[in-house]
Amino acid sequence: MTLSLLAEWLRCPTCFRDLRPFGDLILGCDNGHRFDVNRRGYVSLLPPRSRHRGDNADMLDARERFLEAGWYAPISDALAESGAEAVSDAEAAPRRPFSSCTPPQPVPRVLDMGCGTGYYLRAVLDRLRGVTAAHESASHGSATHQTAAHEPADGTAEARALPALGCDLSPAAVSRTIRVTGASGLVADVWHPLPLRTGAADVLLNVFAPRNADEFARVVRPGGALLSVVPTSSHLLQLRADGAMLDVPEGKAGQLEAHMKAFRLLSRTLVEFDMTLEASDVAALTGMGPSAHHRGSGATDLHAADSDASGQHADGSAASESDASGSTASKSNASGPGVGDHCRIVVTASVEVLRLQRMSA
Repeated sequence: MTLSLLAEWLRCPTCFRDLRPFGDLILGCDNGHRFDVNRRGYVSLLPPRSRHRGDNADMLDARERFLEAGWYAPISDALAESGAEAVSDAEAAPRRPFSSCTPPQPVPRVLDMGCGTGYYLRAVLDRLRGVTAAHESASHGSATHQTAAHEPADGTAEARALPALGCDLSPAAVSRTIRVTGASGLVADVWHPLPLRTGAADVLLNVFAPRNADEFARVVRPGGALLSVVPTSSHLLQLRADGAMLDVPEGKAGQLEAHMKAFRLLSRTLVEFDMTLEASDVAALTGMGPSAHHRGSGATDLHAADSDASGQHADGSAASESDASGSTASKSNASGPGVGDHCRIVVTASVEVLRLQRMSA
């Protein structure tokens, strides 16, 4: 991460003027507002007296254990594939420079709103990096980029190939995302005007995280994509039936589509599979979401609350894999715990991955 790359995403949260570097680890605007940048590569632009709180270290540890164990790999696969489809869409508008001083962006700019541990952003960047390299190879008749697309990539290499920004209310979450992806980082509150430039993102990820419809429409450029993951009513039903998870109302995907009026739906993929979890996996699953803030109140849920700016809430997190036609694929339990053990439980994950395109004003 460099200050200039971070600044290209941002506007001043006070006066909305563009931010730019001012000395070492300082961003500022022409009106004199200044903001310190953390040495880990992120800046906090939270509004004064923000009432919301982000995920704590225990929740992030639980999420990292569960996700890195591979239980949700199918959802990251489906999301990454939707990202590849989004940037390959022939209807996508050409990317534009931020100002007359910067060249047109040659690669898609990816913003993750509610980035958590960076698990999903890493998967999407990995996939888009290969797509971009393949397109460059085809355009220039060079095998160099195609070869690079198949090389193992660490997070820093991915971030160089694809400008990315991880945004979360939790500084600890943003720090983890930077570590695993090499992206720039922003601590901000989605319920307030975002300190992001208009049209800054080509692809916006929103995975089981709060949504601000108006601000998402402003931040995503016309022709750009919103990739969102929402739970279905059967998501983690076994745990919710026992009171371990909060309820998920019917039709969350339809509600999202109706609420995001500046976007039009391009694809909707059902992702569903069974997981056979040990007690430790269940503990991580129920401990990695916002209900973990309220342990002892009788209900826990996973990931970040899935809600929109109208105040509607739906919680859940799932994983499964499906093809572009929407057919369901099941995750094999061959490498996971077996069925029949008294401390193991079969849990169904069921989500929808929505790909929406930002319409022109």
